[in-house]
Amino acid sequence: MRFVYAVAFAGKKFVMVRHRNRAWEMPGGLIDEGEAPEEAVEREFHEETGMNFEFVSEQPLADGIVYFGIAEGWPKQISEEIAAVALFDKLPGHLSFPRDEYERMLQEARVALKNYIRGDSIVGSAPSD
Repeated sequence: MRFVYAVAFAGKKFVMVRHRNRAWEMPGGLIDEGEAPEEAVEREFHEETGMNFEFVSEQPLADGIVYFGIAEGWPKQISEEIAAVALFDKLPGHLSFPRDEYERMLQEARVALKNYIRGDSIVGSAPSD
C-alpha cells in the first residue's frame, strides 16, 4: 500500500480539500515508512482538514486504501499545502484525480454510512440474524 484517502461525511455532505498545486480532492496522502494505513489516514485527514476522522469502513484499491467515515469538528489549523476545506453534496467541477473513481467511492461510502447508522453489518463485523 502506498497511499490512503478518506471519504468523510459531516451530516449529508462530504469533505474535500483544494490542494494549492492541484484542484479539489479527498483528504489523503502517502503512507510514511513504518506507519499503518489506519494511522496514515487519520494523520493526513487531520493535517489537511483540521478535523478528526471516525472510521466506518474501507475499500482497498490497487496501490492504496480508501477509508469511509465521519468528519468531526471544523478546521482550525490546516496544512500549508491546502488552500481550502469545504463540504459538498456533489462533486465540484475541477478535480485532482479521476471523477469516476470519486463517484464510485462516494456511492460506496454512502452505503457504508447508511448501514453503519442503521447498525447493519459493516466491514469486519458479523452479520446479524
